[in-house]
Amino acid sequence: MKTFFTTLFFLFTTLIFAQVGINTTTPDDGSLLQVNGKGAFVPPRVNTSEMNAIPTPLEGATVFNTTASAIFVFNGSIWQNQTKNEISNLTLYRNFGGAEKLQGNSSFNNFPVGAAIAEITSIDTSIFKVVSDGKIKVLIDGTYKFSASLSVRDLKGGERKYILAIFKNNNRYGYLARGFASIPLPDTNNEYWGASGVFQLNLKADDVIDIQYYLSNGNNPLAADILNIGVIKM
Repeated sequence: MKTFFTTLFFLFTTLIFAQVGINTTTPDDGSLLQVNGKGAFVPPRVNTSEMNAIPTPLEGATVFNTTASAIFVFNGSIWQNQTKNEISNLTLYRNFGGAEKLQGNSSFNNFPVGAAIAEITSIDTSIFKVVSDGKIKVLIDGTYKFSASLSVRDLKGGERKYILAIFKNNNRYGYLARGFASIPLPDTNNEYWGASGVFQLNLKADDVIDIQYYLSNGNNPLAADILNIGVIKM
């Protein structure tokens, strides 16, 4: 019995301090795993949804994200793309040239840009999904900075309230810009006018953001000029 426990002890000790060598019988002293050979090492291959569904990944966990075609490493909080140098971004843009109308009815309305493919001028599809006009889903946890701008050709004279708002999962979350525009009287006067702003927030995967505008123009529609939404993942 003593011999059995002695043998078990040495076996257990060997397992604790064992090094693994593939195609080598002498792995380096500083290596737990050493692979020699001419083949490639292939980490687990998953898409973005599968990566986000990994339960409680350890810091340093590594996968190949097939959606982004890139190596991602978990930093303890979020998955980070290791092979991309540029900033992940989304840009929505449209020059209406006065051809379409915006609502001036003192209520919130979605930015009418993004639903058409031609209005998506840049997108990192591993990070962003355009759901509809002014509505964006993020696919990765992180910090995001949103910008938006809106301009019209015929804001009427007087004190006109405006808001550029950000909604998170259908709840108003903050403002990119808000205030009053003073347009010279009389109220039959029509002027070019525009506003823009930025807002930064932390988001979880699958959070949905709506960019909406509010314009008081005496219930008179406005000729849209240029609309833009930009997003970067920090």
